[in-house]
Amino acid sequence: YEKVLSDGCAMASEAESTLISKMNLENDSIVVFNTTGFRRKDAVVCEIPVDGDFAIFDKNDKEIAYQRTHDGKIVFIAEVCPKGYTSFTLKRCAPSVCDSVDAKPEKAETPFFTVEFNEEGNIKNLVHKKTGRSVSPAGETVGKVIAYQDRPHNHEAWDIKCYFDEKSWNLDFVNASIIENGPVRAVYKVDRAFRKSTFTEYYCIYNDLPRIDVDYEADWKEDHVVLKADYPVDVNAVRATFDIQFGNIERSTTTNTTWEFAQFEESMHKWVDLSDNSFGLSIINDCKYGCDVKNGRIRPTLFRCATSPNHIQDREQHSFTFSIYPHEGKVSDSSVVNEAFNVNFPLYAVPAAAHEGVLAPEYSFVESNKNNVVVETVKVAEDSDSIIVRAYETWNSKTPAVFTFASEIAEATECNLMEEEDVGVEYSGNTLSAEFKPFEIKTFKIKFR
Repeated sequence: YEKVLSDGCAMASEAESTLISKMNLENDSIVVFNTTGFRRKDAVVCEIPVDGDFAIFDKNDKEIAYQRTHDGKIVFIAEVCPKGYTSFTLKRCAPSVCDSVDAKPEKAETPFFTVEFNEEGNIKNLVHKKTGRSVSPAGETVGKVIAYQDRPHNHEAWDIKCYFDEKSWNLDFVNASIIENGPVRAVYKVDRAFRKSTFTEYYCIYNDLPRIDVDYEADWKEDHVVLKADYPVDVNAVRATFDIQFGNIERSTTTNTTWEFAQFEESMHKWVDLSDNSFGLSIINDCKYGCDVKNGRIRPTLFRCATSPNHIQDREQHSFTFSIYPHEGKVSDSSVVNEAFNVNFPLYAVPAAAHEGVLAPEYSFVESNKNNVVVETVKVAEDSDSIIVRAYETWNSKTPAVFTFASEIAEATECNLMEEEDVGVEYSGNTLSAEFKPFEIKTFKIKFR
């Protein structure tokens, strides 16, 4: 069973069917899978599970609010244990009436944010309620999409030149409307056009999540254009933090030296952050990895439309997500790593009929007791039937951590990334202890009783 569950990405239908067929479900349910190493509270979208009225309940028999989406599904906020699943019971009854998000065309209010829109569908003011801080300086918009001329001297598919932002155009506003509003979220749809192309933004503002997801859909047909989203941030910061695999790295936000001037396009993985010691903004992405952060602005790259060697680079249909995550304090005190995993590895829900089985309706394969020690990989060993668990420390901090497993450990060792050179580690019962150096990656090889 641990081998089936150990898949690190969205589970294949065969694995889902195997797991669900072995669960003991007393009622019709929605089973939500979490493939990350965090205990998660996040939005989950799934097909409508049954016909007619129904309500969703958690393991404590507390009703969970849900709403129907604009594309014919349902969305609700689920709390799911790490590297495992949690099942939610369905009852054939009318759901309780819950208040919708306070959303009007020009303004939305949630417990986390006040979001104000201008007449062109851009966020003209975003206030983080916990700190009372406005994300952007007065008069600036948050997340405005801008097209820039992109004509490097050579190597046009690889190079972005420092002068790219000297010529730019705004996208034309077409229409804005609220297409979804309920107890879970409000969704603003904004349609734009640029020359021969269309561009649509869906602002998903959640009632119970501390971030705003922006889903983008585009039909892009331009040449020699680089498209960026512009996030001005009202903080005093000379360094920005960029996510990389198994950690993060800092880069300068100034141009005081020639090598700082040359850093006008950086690489990031899941997120980039600009913070001072009191407040900051993280921009999370699910598939866009170029960004520049200079002079208090985060500007991730959406498209680049080179014509050589590929004459249709970044053309036609696009679908991707950015998430806006303001936070209190330094980036290392925030939950940006958790939120980035939420965006990149969405909770995965499967409706299931009631049936008998041997597996509990909730299961967690492994959990770390420290937020900065991330369980990144769980898989079957290459040369044995052991289970490989790989974890890393993410905030440059020496940290003792304890991993709790679902089963009692029979044998455990630490090995290298090639799964060789095993050495003993401390374990007892179903727990394993290890001390991580700053940014250290550790790989454990485990057998269970």
